[in-house]
Amino acid sequence: MSRCQSPHPEFARYTDRTGFRCDGTDSCWVADVGDFGNAERSEYYCIFHGPVDQIPKDRPEWEIDRRGAMQAAQLQALLDEWCDEVSGRDEADGPLTFVLPELKVGDIEFKRAVFPGPVVFVGAHFLGTARFRSAVFRGQAKFSWASFRQEVQFHRADFDGEALFVSTDFRGLAGFSSARFGDTADFASARYGGGAEFESAIFTADADFEAAAFTGRADFCKAVFDKGAAFEATEFADSADFRGTRFGTDASFSGVKFGGHATFRS
Repeated sequence: MSRCQSPHPEFARYTDRTGFRCDGTDSCWVADVGDFGNAERSEYYCIFHGPVDQIPKDRPEWEIDRRGAMQAAQLQALLDEWCDEVSGRDEADGPLTFVLPELKVGDIEFKRAVFPGPVVFVGAHFLGTARFRSAVFRGQAKFSWASFRQEVQFHRADFDGEALFVSTDFRGLAGFSSARFGDTADFASARYGGGAEFESAIFTADADFEAAAFTGRADFCKAVFDKGAAFEATEFADSADFRGTRFGTDASFSGVKFGGHATFRS
């Protein structure tokens, strides 16, 4: 049976006991594939990793105009299977991680969804609107080096584990208002091209925004940082609103650049 040929080192970090359908190799585990090759050579990729501008020769139903919706439906189905497996898992076996780095997917709707274990979406390409409003992440949520081409909504989302958004590219509005971060929140070197909303967000552990770049308006009004808040070398090209923001044990703005109006008064 053919399988997706897309490699990534994140896959190799997990075995069948620690990662959903993983086997310890660096290859994608998705078995539903199409042949994107030519007459001389076959190249098998799943719907998440195949070229977006090409229809596989053996899967004519993977039409380019419909691909985004099909990706979203299959991702939902796979996550449902993972959730079922996690629910029947013995706690002594430890967490089971959902690993699908560098996937491409269109509009997704995960409003109030519960992710019962760690998720790895490193380098993922969210091509449409991504809705995670009021979602709950029980384990580490790894979105580092991902790109959100349109608006992403994490309003009122609950991150129990680490929330990793290192070098993430937010091209549309990045909404995290009233989100709760129960562990480290790492947004170092992230890029915000369409504005960022962290109004009333709660950071109960260290929050790192070092070297992040905010092109649009950055709203941290009434956010709560219980521990460290690192904004070293962060760039705010537009207005930055920290009115009513509460900082805990350590807040650093060394080397920060404000290109617009910055407000810190309550």
